[in-house]
Amino acid sequence: RNRTLFRRALAESLEERQLLAVDVLASDTFLFEDLGMTPNQGQFTVQLGSPAAANTLITYALSGDATGPGNAVTDDYNAQVNSVDIGKVGTVTVLAGDTSVFVDIDINDDAFYDGGLESITLDLSSSSGEPLGVSSATMFIVDNEVAPSVSISGSPSVTEGTGFSF
Repeated sequence: RNRTLFRRALAESLEERQLLAVDVLASDTFLFEDLGMTPNQGQFTVQLGSPAAANTLITYALSGDATGPGNAVTDDYNAQVNSVDIGKVGTVTVLAGDTSVFVDIDINDDAFYDGGLESITLDLSSSSGEPLGVSSATMFIVDNEVAPSVSISGSPSVTEGTGFSF
């Protein structure tokens, strides 16, 4: 009987902890680089288990093999909170009384072949309020460029120790 009561109390404690944690969720798994296809915008939701009693600062890092934000010429995406650009590392704030903040991801259609799929991951590393729960979420950009190819025609030959040209 004591084991049953302990297990029930432990399960309730774990449920309560999960409800009072900071989680991050991705709106979509795949985003399309081709701006004519949807979705080409995504959103990470950083969510508290209950309304914040005070402003809650949450430290994040954007990573993955997609480039951005930081170089407007080659970035695969831009990230914003409340229409303000954010960097790869920083903090987001859940205001007192709120339960979430949104990190908007806008895809840029570049002219570079990026290998088919590129990842964007939002990792949470600390919170000034509730403990972290699900601390990482990932979305993928589906590239719209075709892989480049190289061909050599003719019958080139080379002798060791000499130059080679086409």
